[in-house]
Amino acid sequence: MNKDLKTLIQKYRERGWTIDKTGRGHWCFKGPHGELAYTAGTPSDWRSFHNLKAKLNREERRIDVV
Repeated sequence: MNKDLKTLIQKYRERGWTIDKTGRGHWCFKGPHGELAYTAGTPSDWRSFHNLKAKLNREERRIDVV
């Protein structure tokens, strides 16, 4: 796991998210209100990490609005 993903996992665990590794090596982020986001354990494209961060930020903004 790279350090950026490790830092992101720690950040979202502190915010109340549950992060688990699936049986196929992906990471599953489960938000406190049922939000879900997945990412590959070893992404082959550098954009996948940035896409995950954007998805998590959108989910948190959606929660704040509701």
